[in-house]
Amino acid sequence: MSCRALWISGSVNGEAIYETRPADRFGEGPTRVKKGSYVADHSQDFTAQDIRFTTRPRALYVHVLGAPGAQVRVASLKRDTPLPSGTLHDAQLLGSSQPLRWEWSSDGLVLHMPESRPSEDALVIKLS
Repeated sequence: MSCRALWISGSVNGEAIYETRPADRFGEGPTRVKKGSYVADHSQDFTAQDIRFTTRPRALYVHVLGAPGAQVRVASLKRDTPLPSGTLHDAQLLGSSQPLRWEWSSDGLVLHMPESRPSEDALVIKLS
């Protein structure tokens, strides 16, 4: 990870990292990481389908581990999935002031990414 990526991670996504708790669900996605004490040499890069979750009271953070395209689909967050905030009212891309459009159905949550993003790498969306 570059120094720029580390800076972006801490300054932009800090609220989704520091003083958060693991969510009830770990995540989703196709990339499998080796088990054991040293896992830095996993065989594949993460994709936009590789998603992890953290939480705070009244917020769920969706960590998209690979660079997403125009939209991100979170299959494990179906319309009836309980969230820390109760129901979904707002989705915000951390580090962006542009509104984030979303659709929530029985097939999952679809988040429409803005063209301008704080990073071309991993992103975090706050659901509240």
